[in-house]
Amino acid sequence: MEDGRLAVSAVVAPAPLCLSCEAPLPLAAVSAVALEPCLACGVAQRWELFPAFSAPPEESAPAEAIAAPGEEAACAYHPGKKAVAACGRCGLFVCALCELPLGNERICPVCLESGVKKGKLDLTSHRFLYDRLALMLVTYPLLIFYFTLLTAPIAVFVALRFWKAPRSIVRPGKTRMVVALSVAILELAGWAILILVMVAAFAKRAK
Repeated sequence: MEDGRLAVSAVVAPAPLCLSCEAPLPLAAVSAVALEPCLACGVAQRWELFPAFSAPPEESAPAEAIAAPGEEAACAYHPGKKAVAACGRCGLFVCALCELPLGNERICPVCLESGVKKGKLDLTSHRFLYDRLALMLVTYPLLIFYFTLLTAPIAVFVALRFWKAPRSIVRPGKTRMVVALSVAILELAGWAILILVMVAAFAKRAK
């Protein structure tokens, strides 16, 4: 009995109940390898207790503040909830649920939806970098110069066609686009001079 009392005292959580008669199960049935019979009804069973069974209950999140009628500002979309901020776009008071952080601003759901539809808010997480494409078209073919006769015009087209396209979110700027366009023009100028020289040379030989 002394060993049994020691074993019982080691269990903080209440013992599980039998699935048949709801009597307390013996400790041997908890996390046992084989089935153990219930001491009351004899039905063999085994219980596996997860750590949450004996863990203390977690504290629930605090409830949102309720606005006192006539004394505190209430949310424009939830009149019963206390306002915690004002929308940076329209000025309406919003509660913690409606407050949406956007950079350094706090805006309401309606302004967010309206800004996205009108194109005033850009929530994209990735973009196709046309300036990088244009720069690659004028630098990589330099390893085999003859390819620049084809890639340089393409780079000029990409640079001019997508000059106003959204650039990198992390490093905005037109530096790469300007470099790509400048190198492409130099390559085309070089090809033009080379072609003129070759035509002049052929003309002299023909004479």
